[in-house]
Amino acid sequence: LPLARTSQIDLLAVDVTLLTAFAERARQAAQHGDQVLRDFVGMLIDAGNAENALLIAGEPAVSDGPSLFVRGGRWFPIGAFLAVARAGSYAEAVTRLAAVNARSTLALSEAASPDVARVDRTFVVNLLEWLARASRIDPLSTAPLLRVLMLVEAQSRDLRALAWGAVLGTPPSLRLQQLVTPA
Repeated sequence: LPLARTSQIDLLAVDVTLLTAFAERARQAAQHGDQVLRDFVGMLIDAGNAENALLIAGEPAVSDGPSLFVRGGRWFPIGAFLAVARAGSYAEAVTRLAAVNARSTLALSEAASPDVARVDRTFVVNLLEWLARASRIDPLSTAPLLRVLMLVEAQSRDLRALAWGAVLGTPPSLRLQQLVTPA
């Protein structure tokens, strides 16, 4: 709340604060769940850190990079965060991120990531695919429930993208490219 009351709101600081609060609450709650839930929470934290690292890449000075990193992820450690965040350009940051996450659930190809919004959609798609596989492997785990919740979230994102696209007069082909859920 204090961050939002200033005359010049620092959106990155607000985002990091929200991610930190989410990470603390989610990790505590996941301790009582199964491994799928703990992995899922870790991947959500990783995705938030990766997107924040991309947002600050190419900025003149990222001296406070370590303070922007939120602990609790699974695949994206602080060293990788700093390597991506300190890249000289967005393109270089994406290359570094793709290399770091190549073997993770959040794997990302450089060609599929021209902007942070597309990276976010890619992470959501990857998480949905991972949850589908985890649901087939262990249908009694939390994976099926998490998959349903992620699908609801993805569909709500898609509805917002379609509605805003219609209001702004975005061509239908471009609106379809913004969708996460399958047609």
